[in-house]
Amino acid sequence: MTFKISDANLQRHVELLIEDWFSQPGLKARNDDGDDVNSFLNCVGFTNAAAECMRTYLNTVPADRIARGILARSIFELGVTCVWLSLTGLDGFEALRWDQQRQKKALANEMKGFHPNEELNQTISKVSEQEPHPKNSRAEQAKYFSQMINSLDTGATPLYVIYRMYSEYSHASLGVSNSYIEENDAGEVGVYFPARHQALNDHMGTAVAPFVWAVNAVNKMLI
Repeated sequence: MTFKISDANLQRHVELLIEDWFSQPGLKARNDDGDDVNSFLNCVGFTNAAAECMRTYLNTVPADRIARGILARSIFELGVTCVWLSLTGLDGFEALRWDQQRQKKALANEMKGFHPNEELNQTISKVSEQEPHPKNSRAEQAKYFSQMINSLDTGATPLYVIYRMYSEYSHASLGVSNSYIEENDAGEVGVYFPARHQALNDHMGTAVAPFVWAVNAVNKMLI
């Protein structure tokens, strides 16, 4: 026998989960938490961001498919990254820190000489000269989301494929603009609002799951 929960019931349960999450008083690191404290605190941060996006997703009307698709992609990326970080611990945190510093250095190099503010230019120059922390074995997973997903045991679920499908709604692609275009029986092409095409983000469970994964990952780190 197969049981299927309705979108309305699913939404009600997720709203209760979000309410419970935001009712928490906050967290403070203990002196004896050790090196993994950074991993834990950043997992909490990722989950909080996913909860914000999830709440907005639920409050967005289903007809606004592009907005919901962008939010679903963010929830997906935040949830998966949280789970990955909870499993990789200090190595994962250092890999994410390396990637952040790498990106900041690249941005600073792009910004050199473009801003008239001398004080800001000095800051940009300083950042551009800084070298990122040493690259560890998890660095490529932090840099490439596909490698991060591949490092996880996801069974038969093609998580990266789902992510790429969400990504089509998050960029100015023809997939976005063409989703509003349809040809009728008379061969006339028109643009329709809202779009008549179904979208991946029409399936609420796909958007909800990564948020639940993130909450579960944080709960396991608290035990």
